[in-house]
Amino acid sequence: CSQARDLGFEGGFLGVDGADGLLEIEGADASVLEGMYFPNHYTTQSDSEITVAFIKAYTEKYGSAPNSFAALGYDSAMILCNAIKNAEDKGTVINGADSYQAIIDEMFATDIDGVTGHITFDENNNPVKSVNIIQIKDGEYTFWGLY
Repeated sequence: CSQARDLGFEGGFLGVDGADGLLEIEGADASVLEGMYFPNHYTTQSDSEITVAFIKAYTEKYGSAPNSFAALGYDSAMILCNAIKNAEDKGTVINGADSYQAIIDEMFATDIDGVTGHITFDENNNPVKSVNIIQIKDGEYTFWGLY
């Protein structure tokens, strides 16, 4: 973005989900990012109970708001823990390969509300969930829309 601005580009930028965190890079010039839109897994401006609780706990522990990678890590752990519990509740968690497959099957049967939204898996075992569109506005991440 800096190089494009240096060359006189005045248009907007479209980023990727990895753009979450750009404003925290030491020495980054937020002004070159102004107006950028990017898809993200979640927004700190969410009002869902689980997201608000996650942000509060994370901020208290680490002193800053979590980015999307922290939220994805949390949801991933929640999916795995729920899968283990569900397999165990069905009596299928024993030591050995059978328990691994039972846990995998339970992971792909996920249907939960997480920090990053409602999460399920399709017939090809790909995660299905909504996407937040974020805009960098006035040097901050601003929720723009949910799709």
